[in-house]
Amino acid sequence: MGLLAALLATPLRAGVDDQFVAALGVADLDAVERLAAHGADVNLRTDLGKTALMLAARHGRHRLVRTLIEAGADVNAANDNGGTALMYAAIEGDPRTLGLLLSHGAEANASGSNGWTALMVASAKGHESAVRLLLSQGADPNARDVYGWTPLMRAAFETRAAAVSALLESGAIEVNARNENGATALHYAAALGSTAIVRALLEHGANPASTDLEGRTPLGMASDMGHARVASLINDSLRAP
Repeated sequence: MGLLAALLATPLRAGVDDQFVAALGVADLDAVERLAAHGADVNLRTDLGKTALMLAARHGRHRLVRTLIEAGADVNAANDNGGTALMYAAIEGDPRTLGLLLSHGAEANASGSNGWTALMVASAKGHESAVRLLLSQGADPNARDVYGWTPLMRAAFETRAAAVSALLESGAIEVNARNENGATALHYAAALGSTAIVRALLEHGANPASTDLEGRTPLGMASDMGHARVASLINDSLRAP
């Protein structure tokens, strides 16, 4: 490009980029798509470090995700809290978006400042297909956040039975993992009265006699909360040879 052409192009490019950042700030993805087609820098960020790819992933706009990636978007860029496009995609749980990101090098086990991974997000949201996809692409089912919680604990705490089953079926789960309070997934499932999750956990080796740091057991928590059916399940497991 000649000097004159470069000088003429610079303000136009700057204008497009300014509009692009403004569109990001109000999450106007239609404008983002138009401006990307007109040469905007697709790796520009909002004040909080959010990129267009993160926004597109959050809203399940898989075609825009593909467009941005093809335009050079950094699939592993992180916002100010360490969140990546893959984590945003896990909120929505769209397997197409997740698959696109993973196939273009998204790090399956990247974690935010709170220690959450995409698998933790998908598990907490109950997106079974997303959980299975992430596991198939190497996501760690035993990753821990800053409080020692695992994806299984998050799924149990949110009573996401399908996500719990997907995690348990991975074959690599630490079903008796404890968080910083000494609690296991079974503690939370019992306290919340989730019969299906309690049964699944017990069938996969959850310890019905485990105690948290305050000495509470899953049976005691189920009983205290009035979950008679769950208490009966756990009691039967305790009596089993």
